[in-house]
Amino acid sequence: MADITPQQDPSTPQTLVPPVAQPVDQTVASSVVEDQVKQVFASAPHQPAVKVEEKLWALVSYIPLMGFFSLLMNPVSQYVKLHARQGLVLSGIFFFSLVIYIVPFIGWPLGILIQFGALIAGLFSAYQALIGNWWKMPVLGDLADQLPVDFLIGVTKQAITGQP
Repeated sequence: MADITPQQDPSTPQTLVPPVAQPVDQTVASSVVEDQVKQVFASAPHQPAVKVEEKLWALVSYIPLMGFFSLLMNPVSQYVKLHARQGLVLSGIFFFSLVIYIVPFIGWPLGILIQFGALIAGLFSAYQALIGNWWKMPVLGDLADQLPVDFLIGVTKQAITGQP
């Protein structure tokens, strides 16, 4: 007698049993997230220590025209001054590029290119501010150092409080 064993018909699809999901240990998942957050807020190596508050004000300074506000809120921090000056220069470039749009033929492409470049430089600089890096933009950083921010802070505080 021939051995008869059931054979699967090749034309019928095979059903796969999905793997059973293992429950995720919440303590492991939360520690991974905490490690990632700590890594983002970790200071850059070989840099002077910066407080988290200073990092946040430096980050805010890269929002157009908010650099002046961050200078008013934290006027003594050299870290905030560095990033606020650069943020003010980027804001000036961004808004100056709006004037370029009126130039015939080349205005639109040039304006878009300048604004895109300012946006990319601002995002990268904001990240550098967030990690605590005393980063100075290659060309615009020297221009930003020439801004008289201490004078502007003094005049603005005098105007607000009315005291000399």
